[in-house]
Amino acid sequence: MAIDCRRGRALHFPAMRRRQAGAVFFDGSKGKFLKLTPPVTRASAMLGAALFASACSTVPGETMAPFGVQREVRERVLTLARSADPQCKDPKISTTEIVEVHPDGRAAAEMWMVAQCGRRVNYIVSFPARKNAGFTVRAER
Repeated sequence: MAIDCRRGRALHFPAMRRRQAGAVFFDGSKGKFLKLTPPVTRASAMLGAALFASACSTVPGETMAPFGVQREVRERVLTLARSADPQCKDPKISTTEIVEVHPDGRAAAEMWMVAQCGRRVNYIVSFPARKNAGFTVRAER
C-alpha cells in the first residue's frame, strides 16, 4: 500500500500478495517471491508509516488548498511567525478558515491562525483567480 499525497488516498497494489506470516511476498509483476526478514520488515513499515504521515499531514481547519500547497503555505506562515517574534521558537498552526471564495468554488482567501507563546496571530493567505498562480501571505492587522 502507498499514499497518494495529491489525492489523499491509499493506493493498493494487488500484484503484491502476502505469503507466509509477513516474511515472504509474491510480486506478481515480476513473477517471483521476495524474502524480507521480519525485523527489517517491521522497522521499514514503521519508518514508512512515519514518513507518509509527515509528508501527507494536513493542517487543521477548513483550508481548501491541496496537500502540496498546504505544505508550502504552512512553511511560509511559520517562517513569518518566527521572524515576527524570534523568542517564540515553536509556533504551531492552530486552525484555518475560509474567508473568501472565487466564483469557481476555489478559496480566494483563507485565515491561518498560529498559536505563538500563548497568543494567537492571524495570517491571511490569498490565492489569485488564475489556477496554479501561487499565493501571498500577510499578517492580519
